[in-house]
Amino acid sequence: MDGALFDWSNPKFRLYNEPMGPTTDPYAKDLGDLNPLAFILRMRLVPLRNLGACISPDNAWMFLQGIETLPLRMQRQCE
Repeated sequence: MDGALFDWSNPKFRLYNEPMGPTTDPYAKDLGDLNPLAFILRMRLVPLRNLGACISPDNAWMFLQGIETLPLRMQRQCE
C-alpha cells in the first residue's frame, strides 16, 4: 500500500501531519527521518488508540466459540 517513498509532510495532507482532536498523537509531530512512514504509522496507531490493544489468539478463539454456539445455547435456554 505504501512503499514509504511519499513525502507526507506536505500541508495538503493535514490528516497525517497535524494532531487529531484534543489528544496528542505521536504521528502528528515532526517525524524527521520517519516522515515517509506517516501513513503506516497512522494506520497502526489510530485503531489501537480508538479500539484498544489487539485480542490474544486464545481469547479470540474462545470468543468465536461463544458466538458460534450462541444460537444453540439461546434455543436451549428458551426451552
